[in-house]
Amino acid sequence: MKTSKTILSLLLVLVLFASLSVPAFAEKTPPASINNQIKSSPGGSSAQANAAPTLQSMFRMAANSKKIKAPNAGDYFSYSFSMYADAPKGHSINAYDHWTTNDNSKFGYIYHGSRVYVLAEHGDRYCVLYYTEKNVLNAAWVPADRLTYTYPGRVYRSAARSLPVGAVSVGDVNVQWSKDNFVGTKTKYSILSSPVEDCVGFTLDYQLLTKSEKKELVLGPRDIYVNDGSGWTYVGYIDYDEQGPCHIEVVLSEPMDLLAVATVAECDEPNAFTYRQSLLDVMTGPTVY
Repeated sequence: MKTSKTILSLLLVLVLFASLSVPAFAEKTPPASINNQIKSSPGGSSAQANAAPTLQSMFRMAANSKKIKAPNAGDYFSYSFSMYADAPKGHSINAYDHWTTNDNSKFGYIYHGSRVYVLAEHGDRYCVLYYTEKNVLNAAWVPADRLTYTYPGRVYRSAARSLPVGAVSVGDVNVQWSKDNFVGTKTKYSILSSPVEDCVGFTLDYQLLTKSEKKELVLGPRDIYVNDGSGWTYVGYIDYDEQGPCHIEVVLSEPMDLLAVATVAECDEPNAFTYRQSLLDVMTGPTVY
């Protein structure tokens, strides 16, 4: 299948990676119309200052904010900053609804490598915002020693091109799973809650979640597609030969309006696993490279 495409080679680079963005927590709106057809196949974290009331507002935006213990006024940091879940066994860390050490307050998990946004601290726990595998914004209390500034997964980088001079980060964007399947498959794709105009690149955060005894059936190449509303454009692939979180740094051949992103598995059992994906560090830039 690869010989029929002009491949944008995404080479695996095992590097330490730290984010520079702050999440764009916008209210979700109905996604724009997506033409689900393939149209072509062409060739430690810096903190951004925020006032404490803004952090309190961010906390209230979490879907479960009324179900967990809110930070005290004095618990909030002067600014929010991003970190990553760092699970000792590489799967997930516990999410708690309170800063106490009582395990009865545990209500779920944050997967290894997931980006979290730290808002407050009480004792040895941080209050964070994070997206679940269903793309729901939740809040949780987590042990501070289960977070790291350095991305703990693999990073795939484009060897073919660089971002244009003058590219500007719009941060992380909200996405939601599609109702339809990607054309010709049973795979859902990510729809941006609001289109990004003149997008020139982004980081795709991807992780296979299902534990499988037959990993050889679910591991393998992943094709990456983007959609501007008029159809899907193939932009490259990665050799996903090892289960775990990864960042795929995509640089587009030209600026485009970004409405959706799809990751299509080319393996023996493409429907035999679950996965999470999100869009981080989305970049916009000049209309001419």
